[in-house]
Amino acid sequence: MQYYRGDKSWQTLNSAAVGAEPAIPTPSPSPATNYYFRGDKTWAAKSEFAPAYGTLTNGDLCTTNGTTVSCTTATSTLEPALPTPAPTPGDMYLRGDRTWATLDKTAVGLGSVTNDAQTKASIVPNTAPAAGQILVGNAGGTAYEPVTISGDGTLSSAGVITLTLSSHTQYIAQYMARIGTATYVEALIYLGGGVALAGVSDTTGKISRSTDSGATWGTATSFVGTTDILSFASLGGGVVLAGDAGAGKVYKSTNSGVSWDDGTALTGATQVRTFAYLGGTTVLAGGNNGKVYKSTNSGDTWDGGTALTGTPAVYALAYLGGTTVLAGGGNGKVYKSTNSGDTWDDGTALTGAGDVMTIVSLGSGVALAGTASIGSVYKTTDYGGSFSLVQRLGLEVHIPVLASLGNGVVLAGTATTGQIYRFSEVKLW
Repeated sequence: MQYYRGDKSWQTLNSAAVGAEPAIPTPSPSPATNYYFRGDKTWAAKSEFAPAYGTLTNGDLCTTNGTTVSCTTATSTLEPALPTPAPTPGDMYLRGDRTWATLDKTAVGLGSVTNDAQTKASIVPNTAPAAGQILVGNAGGTAYEPVTISGDGTLSSAGVITLTLSSHTQYIAQYMARIGTATYVEALIYLGGGVALAGVSDTTGKISRSTDSGATWGTATSFVGTTDILSFASLGGGVVLAGDAGAGKVYKSTNSGVSWDDGTALTGATQVRTFAYLGGTTVLAGGNNGKVYKSTNSGDTWDGGTALTGTPAVYALAYLGGTTVLAGGGNGKVYKSTNSGDTWDDGTALTGAGDVMTIVSLGSGVALAGTASIGSVYKTTDYGGSFSLVQRLGLEVHIPVLASLGNGVVLAGTATTGQIYRFSEVKLW
């Protein structure tokens, strides 16, 4: 069938010519399958409908047998519309429960932040820091931030501070306490079980006693007829020897320093500077006359002494095990004996050191030597064959005493201020 168009031409008269919609297409693959008629004028299975709009609950929207389309009422479960925000969208956010809430510091966990400076800092954690972490509080006291410490400063902690170094072994010092009004800690020893003794210079012949590993110190015990106590030695079982600075006497205690006898004098010495206990009943003592004295009955009697070459005084003695003993001289040298103090070598000089005031053995041939040169500590790992500088403690004039607490932890007593430091070795693995 033809019709005459406005352009004076004959055209086929069909649905397209008159703008009619195309016939509904036949569904596929079969009329028995449930379909629905989509907006793009195509048939689709129910499974294509559900993901987009929800779950059909009352059957299909439409079915067909190929010639007739039947539609039934159907419902679907749809998400609710988003709620209208209030008061204004600019300061609101949509929460997980599909409600609007005010966007402020509390909503994002910044309840402790009160100003811009604190906002830029780390927030106070609600758990303790992990091992190896350090938290530093800011001036506001409500936030923590990482800091770089340089120059003079104080790092304070109620517990032990452990620092890891990048390339070598070092010692970390921790200030512990000041003993009364003492200006000089002249002797220091750790007896075990938290008990330590210190000879101090604030009052004549005083010995201070600590029962908490040097954190605090109790009332001192006086000695009659002496000025200061310069040295200690523990022989075990509560037996302790103390050497004085006035009469060259050795005092003895059998109850861990609670009380003392009247003392035994060393021939030719006016000061007993140091002791070394070799085990059993054998003890060595160093005098201010450059001699090392020996007792084989736990300090009850002493021999006449053996002189060390070139030193005016023997300030330090340390037993390294077996028959090896080290002695610190007043000339910056460390002397060595391999026969329990009967004879001595000519000494090894410590580079840049003054008088070798103290030596402490840490076991396995390792020992530390404290000197009279700006708080320098030297270390040997070969039973005194060689030494190297490992630590300087602040601006102290020198370190007259060291005492090992075990596990690499050492107490150090200083001159001029009567202070106690505790430091430990940091090993990198």
